Amino acid sequence: MSTPAFDLFRMDPSGNPIWIDMMADLTAAAKCLRQLARTAPGEYFVFSQAAQKIVVIEGTERNKISGL
Repeated sequence: MSTPAFDLFRMDPSGNPIWIDMMADLTAAAKCLRQLARTAPGEYFVFSQAAQKIVVIEGTERNKISGL
């Protein structure tokens, strides 16, 4: 079994990341964020533990997350 390598976060109204879940597969993590953004609009991102950076952004104001 593989170790989860991707953390899923939602940004709170103050701009603080709130951890949601961990997943081993980037494709599944991105799909999960798209579903979350449709049902609960907001700012979401996937953080890669291996790369130590945000690899997927989904939501209403993408450019506010980590200066992207």
